[in-house]
Amino acid sequence: MTQPLLRGFGWGLTTIFVRISENHEEVSLLGYRTKLAQLIQRITEAYWEVTYATENVRVQEKAIELADTLLRDAEAKVRAGLFASIAITEARAERARREEQVIVAKSNLDIARGDLRLTLNLNLNQTFLPRAVEPLDAPSVEPVVYDRQKSLEEAMTRRPEIQAAVLNVRNREFQLRYSENQLLPRLDLRAGAGLTGIAGDLKCGAANAFPGSYGTALERLGGGDYYNYSVGIVLQMPLGNGQAKSKFSQARIELDQERARQRDLTRQITLEVERAVAEVESGFKRIQTTRQGRELAAENLRSQEKRFPVGLLTQKDVIDFQSKFIDAEGAELRAQTDYNKAIARLRFAEGTLLESYNVKVEGVKKEPDPWWVKF
Repeated sequence: MTQPLLRGFGWGLTTIFVRISENHEEVSLLGYRTKLAQLIQRITEAYWEVTYATENVRVQEKAIELADTLLRDAEAKVRAGLFASIAITEARAERARREEQVIVAKSNLDIARGDLRLTLNLNLNQTFLPRAVEPLDAPSVEPVVYDRQKSLEEAMTRRPEIQAAVLNVRNREFQLRYSENQLLPRLDLRAGAGLTGIAGDLKCGAANAFPGSYGTALERLGGGDYYNYSVGIVLQMPLGNGQAKSKFSQARIELDQERARQRDLTRQITLEVERAVAEVESGFKRIQTTRQGRELAAENLRSQEKRFPVGLLTQKDVIDFQSKFIDAEGAELRAQTDYNKAIARLRFAEGTLLESYNVKVEGVKKEPDPWWVKF
């Protein structure tokens, strides 16, 4: 038996590399949680882009309907001699422009759907062809209750990156503790005890105090009549101990570097939370403003369309009011989409995105330390 008394002494030091390995395992699991949260955030943003593109197609098709109505009205008034033929050309040109917007909107919808399918990585019948995915939920326009200070506290305790940084610092502290211990001289208490079985035949007729065969030696070994023991102390002092000092200095520098990385990460995540909170706050205000703008644009369009038949408004003015109404609807849709994407970014910044979608990540259950490692 060998028991270190200086270098390598103590239960904590004996199991220190086990703790480091356990922390590395936990850091790997936290890294997986980070990647999974990033994936869910990308899926969420892709989802809301599909909803926006779908509604935008509807808005642009509504613009075509308004252009068709305007064109039919222009053709009727030209036939009645109330308008010059240029009115038909103007109406057709506007319809062509809006039809081009519909084509662009449908193309953007196809791109958004493809991006969502590829992000989800749904493999239909193992053919490596992405399966069609159609969103069902509409974007939320309800205010999100948040507290800036609480969001920061959530991020500091629940972000996997922060937790991993804490474990990395702890590992560096373990390494520094071990390196510091290696600066000590080696002083070991050594003790041993054993049983001896003695038997055999001597040559040349010499006197033999332990005669017998190999079987006799085994019997004497089990009897305990002959035993030996030893107790001693071994001291080792490396001259200069340069290697241990070098590793200690390196461990101390690595600990300082890891703490600096932890501080940088904390500042970065704090900035992410601040930005996400600001985006949610401004996003909800944008929804209210754009909704009001769309309602006013619709009311203004209805009023101006009533003035147009009596000659108080030109066809070009009607086209402009229609365009403003369509733009206002598009702006409201974009505000709703950006608001919901901002909510997802806030949950990601807080570290609560996985929980909000009821996603659980479980690691390997840690077994308790056996009783004998204490000795």
